[in-house]
Amino acid sequence: MRGESREDKFRSWGLVTVALLLSACGGGGGGSGIVPTAPGSVTYATNPAVYPLGSASTNTPAVNGGAVDRYSINPELPAGLTFDTSTGVIAGTPTAITAQATYRVTATNELGSASADLVLKVVDALPVISYSPTTISVVGGVLITTLTPTSTGGVATSHAVSPALPLGIALNAANGVISGTPTTLAAQSDYTITASNEGGSDTNVLTITVTAPPLAVTLQPAVDTVVTGAVASFTAAASGTGILAYQWLKEGASIGGATSVSYTTPVTTSVDDGARYQLSATDTFGTTVLTDAAMLGVVGGSFTAGTSLPSARSQHTATTLSDGSVLVAGGYTGVGPSSVTVTALRYSSVSGTFPTTGSMAVTRAQQVAMRLFDGRILMSGTTVAVSAAELYDPTVGTFSATTGVQAVARRYHTATRLPDGRVLLVGGDDGGALATAELFDPVAGTFTATGSMATARHSHTATLLADGTVLVTGGETATATAEVYDSVAGTFSVTGSMATARLRHFAALLADGRVLVGAGDNGSNVVATVEIYDPSVGTFSSTGSMTTARDRAQAQRLANGRVVVVGGEDSSNVGLSSFEVFDPASDQWFAVGSMATARSHLALAALPDGRWLVPGGELASAPMTSTEIFDPEHPSPETFVSADTMNEARTQGSIALLSNGQVLYAGGTDGGITGTDTAELYNAQTDSWAATGSLGTARSDAVAITLPNGKVLIAAGRTNLFTPTAAAELYDQAVGTFAATGSLAEARLGLTGTLLGTGKVLVAGGQSLSSTLLTTELYDATAGTFASSGSMATARRYHSAVRLGDGRVLMIGGLDGAGSQLASCELYDPVAGTFSATGTMATARGYSVATLLTNGKVLAVGGGTLFAATATAELYDPTAATWSATGSLNQARRQPAMAVLPSGGVIVAGGFGDPGSALNSAEVYNVTAGTFATISNMLAARPYAQARLLPSTGRLLLVGDAGNGTSELFR
Repeated sequence: MRGESREDKFRSWGLVTVALLLSACGGGGGGSGIVPTAPGSVTYATNPAVYPLGSASTNTPAVNGGAVDRYSINPELPAGLTFDTSTGVIAGTPTAITAQATYRVTATNELGSASADLVLKVVDALPVISYSPTTISVVGGVLITTLTPTSTGGVATSHAVSPALPLGIALNAANGVISGTPTTLAAQSDYTITASNEGGSDTNVLTITVTAPPLAVTLQPAVDTVVTGAVASFTAAASGTGILAYQWLKEGASIGGATSVSYTTPVTTSVDDGARYQLSATDTFGTTVLTDAAMLGVVGGSFTAGTSLPSARSQHTATTLSDGSVLVAGGYTGVGPSSVTVTALRYSSVSGTFPTTGSMAVTRAQQVAMRLFDGRILMSGTTVAVSAAELYDPTVGTFSATTGVQAVARRYHTATRLPDGRVLLVGGDDGGALATAELFDPVAGTFTATGSMATARHSHTATLLADGTVLVTGGETATATAEVYDSVAGTFSVTGSMATARLRHFAALLADGRVLVGAGDNGSNVVATVEIYDPSVGTFSSTGSMTTARDRAQAQRLANGRVVVVGGEDSSNVGLSSFEVFDPASDQWFAVGSMATARSHLALAALPDGRWLVPGGELASAPMTSTEIFDPEHPSPETFVSADTMNEARTQGSIALLSNGQVLYAGGTDGGITGTDTAELYNAQTDSWAATGSLGTARSDAVAITLPNGKVLIAAGRTNLFTPTAAAELYDQAVGTFAATGSLAEARLGLTGTLLGTGKVLVAGGQSLSSTLLTTELYDATAGTFASSGSMATARRYHSAVRLGDGRVLMIGGLDGAGSQLASCELYDPVAGTFSATGTMATARGYSVATLLTNGKVLAVGGGTLFAATATAELYDPTAATWSATGSLNQARRQPAMAVLPSGGVIVAGGFGDPGSALNSAEVYNVTAGTFATISNMLAARPYAQARLLPSTGRLLLVGDAGNGTSELFR
């Protein structure tokens, strides 16, 4: 149609139109077809359209009506976007921000066109944000490090977070910055941060934890010791965030009004002795920290008048006998040498009177008296040195000469009973100071010379150390030297010297094995200085001085570990009435009170109830008839209080008191059939259990014996319910580890272990894998080996063993091979290494407990089988070798805990009742009355209860709760 005129074109279009209409109407031979139409409408999928800068976009149109031949747009699209004229598709990546504008898009075909307005703008790029780090842990109350987002896209115009951030932490909605100080704790959680602008949004996940702020004790409360009737003060401190709230606790219970860092007690009494105080500090986040528990020491004691002596006495001896009576022998009855007497009195602690007893063969004053293991009393020395010695037999009340005489005549010497029963006589005066020493054999009744000292001395002290050696200090002529006697080698060796020369001083063995030495005369003056000898290093170190300088004073260690020093003379030879107490926990001396009468040259003797008898003495060179009784005011055992919980719940472990005052609990079971190898230590001063080294062999029901060298022997026991072991090991408290030692010849469970006077350990009986045993073995700590010893007459397991005062070991009852209870008993002689039969009990007993009483007798209590328990109790008299009934328990029980209390009474607690129920009840045996009295219940039932008396506090620690590992104290 090229070259056609406009008219020709219209004519042609008309013909085409007519032809199409005819075709649609069926004309032109009857065919059919679609009538073409113009585009009806144009719409875009996105309108208005917002295109982020730099983001690829596509927008496709939809057209109603006829097919589109071509598209057009006006004005031109923003840079980076293209318009397809054949499809109308808008695509591309915008490269420049463009304000919102309206674009006219027209779709056209041969029959017409349709147009639409597209609203479009190009905005900033999508925000692309990130935080670094994405996981944070912040501390409550501490300003957090500001978190600023990094964006690699467009600028975000708003930010939001979900869920809400922890309180105190905020999100800046404008810039996305996170900052603030958290005011509450929050567990680890995810928080989604959304950053948005006109182009869209992006998210980033932060993981946030808000932990408690550091709350720490900065000052622990110190042990405080005061005299009864005074007040005590404790101070502690903690550091944390914000204002801390404080609360003082006594035995774990809050003290009303005690809400500052310092606390002053009300006026103290003796029952406050050993109480534990600690401070609780709580921050604003509810976090609490506790200080260590500080012990309150309340030093008490008082003298009261006792029955007067029938006649005045001074420079005599007072010796406690096995039955609790006191032998008062010899001394001056008047002024002058001619008043030295041979008479003796025997004080009755029941009637409080002084009936006479047999007289000595030799007049004696300034002598020494030593009770032997068999209960007899060795008397040696007098005002004029003589070699004659004699023995008092309390069973018949008479004195008799020893078989042999002393190798050397002595006065002002010392007598020390050795672990093997022999008595060491050291130094003295026989016209001059002596360096010689000799040994008395109580079996043969003879004296033999032993090694001599490097320094001649008299008016010195001699102290038996924990390892069986003897420390000799000072003496005429006021020397500072010291020596140690080894009974095995029979020799003396020089050890470290004291800081002060001394004679007529005192020496007292402390609970931790050290020796407190003080006062006396330094050669020119009476002194108040005191020092402590440490046998582990062989040196003396000065400690706090006494409040009063004194010469010829008497010193005794109390059951709670303190040392009381009483009487003596001042530098003018005037008798003193005052007494004072040394507290090892605080390393202090306390002036406590006075006797009714000043006295020197006095003698002390312990009574069965824990009091002391002070008969006679000297005032202004004249002997006295007056007598006083000292009551040390032991804290009355009244209640059970909670102690720290073990790190591992356990029972049937091995328990031992260490020389440093801590308690070792090793092995045991949580109630299952397999033993554990873990071990823990209890510290009474901090009331805390702490893990220590592990056993080499996991076990329960093993014996634990603290040896003279301070190590603990753990031997035998069971590795599971039915399997005994022969393995043995030693715990070394110095390094806190166990090391293997020689094994037993036979594996044993249900055995006993007893420390002998020789330092060896006797293990006896028990159950092997196949039979009940009658064999025994001796452990030698020096060689680290077990050796066979004599066999018992009867095979026995789950029996009791008690070392008597004379060194023999009493084997009590038990079960035989058939599981029947035994009433038979036998005695082990450590010298001969043999067993012999002794008195039979009235009641057969297995799983019973027994202990040596302060009067030398043995108390056996309860017992039974796995299905029954008994309440009966009996007393064994070593002198008569017979058993006699005593008061019965208020509760039948087997396998309870048993311990002698500072008062001399015996506590029996827990165990199994009849028929096998776990018990939390407890009762105390009164030695004098021979009866049991029920006391308050324990805080937990303890079927396998075990107890150890803590010498540092006088309290009793009880363990044996497999359920949750609790422990408690009896005070």
